[in-house]
Amino acid sequence: MIKKIFLLFISLSVTRLYANIPDIEMIFVKGGNFLMGNENGRADEKPQHRVCVDSFYISKYEVTQKEWQAVMGNNPSCFVGENHPVEKVNWYDAIEFCNAYSKMKNMEPCYKIDRDTKDEMNLSRKDKYRWTVTCDWNANGYRLPTEAEWEYAAGGGNKKSNTIFSGSNNINEVAWFLNNAGDESSPDHGP
Repeated sequence: MIKKIFLLFISLSVTRLYANIPDIEMIFVKGGNFLMGNENGRADEKPQHRVCVDSFYISKYEVTQKEWQAVMGNNPSCFVGENHPVEKVNWYDAIEFCNAYSKMKNMEPCYKIDRDTKDEMNLSRKDKYRWTVTCDWNANGYRLPTEAEWEYAAGGGNKKSNTIFSGSNNINEVAWFLNNAGDESSPDHGP
């Protein structure tokens, strides 16, 4: 009797634990070749060059505050709303999220984070951490897209849209930014 109750307790606890794991919607992006960069853009977008990316999955939407809370146990956002994108996170926070989400999904985390060893190749004066981070590209867990994957997906992947912005030539149709986000007193102000 005690054994059955104990197993039922474990079963209910495991069910409750897994019930709180968010399902982040992923979409498949078929790999291909594309011209990365922009000859008419900023200096860090030049020179434009041909890049080949393998097929990959990418989150369909930004990580919401509800998803972040379920995985990380906190919400660092300034503009609070469970379906709003999480903000006030840095790159290190994002890779820690990827590792934690991978573990929740019983997958092998991609990132090894060494907080004790400074990355000597990281010359950014803005990076106060400069932790050494390595990515295991063979791990089956979640990771951030590479710069090339991000640009390829934002440009429509192998169905390239040939638009200036991701999906349109009119930034107001596809982006929420300073010029169209309303003023601070507006209920829609924020991300």
